[in-house]
Amino acid sequence: MNTPHTPGPWIIESGHMIRAKALHCDAWIPVAHCYEPEAAGNARLIAASLELLAALEAVQNYFGKLEEMQPGKNRGTEGTRIRAAVKTAIAKATGNT
Repeated sequence: MNTPHTPGPWIIESGHMIRAKALHCDAWIPVAHCYEPEAAGNARLIAASLELLAALEAVQNYFGKLEEMQPGKNRGTEGTRIRAAVKTAIAKATGNT
């Protein structure tokens, strides 16, 4: 199931609360609240998730362009493994599993 997410930017507040800019008013709404003992690390990872997804999509697009320029030449074992990992992560993040 593909469901939309709250657009960014996302910020960390008080080390454990993740907030996003509201779409229809000038406010920051809660996205997630992380609890101890890993709260700060979890908050950083969640807050960075939109940028991480964008980076993975850029890598996927780059691999696609390489394939268009040199069909079949960019399919070594490591490249194939990385492509699969990127595709799986994007599917998990977007709900397209």
